[in-house]
Amino acid sequence: MLLGSFIFFMALFAIIGCSAITKSKKNSQDYLVAGRSLPPWLAGLSAVATNNSGFMFIGMIGYTYNSGLITIWFMIGWLIGDYIGLKTVLAPIVTASHKDDSRSLSSLLAHWLGHEKFKYFAYIASLITVIFLTVYAAAQFKAGSKSLDVIFGLDKSITIGVSAGLVLLYCFSGGIRASIWTDVAQSFVMIIGMFLLMTIGMANIPEIKNANIPEGFFSLYPGFQALALTVLGAIGGGVMITGQPHIVSRFFTLRSADDSRILRRYYYLWFASFYMITIAVGILCRLILDTNETFDPEMALPQMAMKLLPDAGVGLILAAIFAATISTADSLILACTAAIDEELNHQKSNSLVITKVITLTVLLASVGIALLNNDTIFNLVLDAWAMLGVSFTPLILSRCAGYKFSEKSAISLSLAGLLLFLFISKGQALVSISFISDLFQTLNSYYLTPFVTLAIVSAIGVKFGTKTN
Repeated sequence: MLLGSFIFFMALFAIIGCSAITKSKKNSQDYLVAGRSLPPWLAGLSAVATNNSGFMFIGMIGYTYNSGLITIWFMIGWLIGDYIGLKTVLAPIVTASHKDDSRSLSSLLAHWLGHEKFKYFAYIASLITVIFLTVYAAAQFKAGSKSLDVIFGLDKSITIGVSAGLVLLYCFSGGIRASIWTDVAQSFVMIIGMFLLMTIGMANIPEIKNANIPEGFFSLYPGFQALALTVLGAIGGGVMITGQPHIVSRFFTLRSADDSRILRRYYYLWFASFYMITIAVGILCRLILDTNETFDPEMALPQMAMKLLPDAGVGLILAAIFAATISTADSLILACTAAIDEELNHQKSNSLVITKVITLTVLLASVGIALLNNDTIFNLVLDAWAMLGVSFTPLILSRCAGYKFSEKSAISLSLAGLLLFLFISKGQALVSISFISDLFQTLNSYYLTPFVTLAIVSAIGVKFGTKTN
């Protein structure tokens, strides 16, 4: 029954994705931006589902399992930052992408930041996009493999291979349209499945006898400093949605900037609801599961589903996790494809042959990383998200504030954000001055490094940019 339920839902998602071929126009514009013809509710639900995927199901639940109610403040900060980011940039990005026929974030910025296209900036931005989105996609493959390993005991090479095969099927069937259609389908399954698990979990709370709860787990006030730093760090993370190529690509599919407000309504209604349910499930996992010191918190969701739900329900949850990771990986691979394709295919001939070869190449690289990397899903996603954000978000915010740049300045700001983030987050051991080393540790422990990097580079961007009308 469990396997049958899982196969049923996965087959349903596959049928939805493959049915996009009936709308395909067999050219690269349709493959990468769906002909810029999608309604805002579809693009909005796709963007929020792509944004959450394995990070919520696996990473955020694991984080809540370890940290407790303080994650509510992380959620509040992230939603505030996300709202500020989209409110500021969504309409201008849609308008600019239509004007320049941009199909990738790197191409959009290359046309938009100055008075003429930045050729070398486009190459560098595409390289940054490909490197970090490939790592991001690897995290999605790992998230899917973890959930299948818990329930079916399958080797990760098998599950990652199956995931890659489905991603290739979606991509080749209908490109971004197939990805968006499956995003929307699995967004409904995600929220229904999690709500079901939360409801049943709450009904089982009276039966708990030996919950292993650490001190402070239920505290909503960890102290002013911890609270302020947690919220600030999360705001920085949320704002950086504007620098995520795989999410911004959803906005390119809108018919016009007039659809932006409607998109945001669907996006935030789903996002806030799902975030709250996720935190509730993470807390319930801590209360209900019998764990030991070797327990992997990122496995809490599938384990609780097995403990509380009938086989059909477990199949639903598992299919939701697996489909979410696959559709997000699909989005990431297509965003990489768009970044490379626009630099190789300057004439925009709309031929699909090279475009699909690029898709396959990026997919294989991502699979290799997933098989070799041992980091957690939470850390992999946050690192990739932050490095993309600090590379692109300061430039986007400055441009929306009316500033333009020379190509040299745009390249310098993008690389400065990336290098500063890497130095603070990874270079603590290289700093011999104890005060600075302790400061770096504080910034990293509260996820403040992206916020600080974003603030510094944005301030520099305003100083060296040229204000326009």
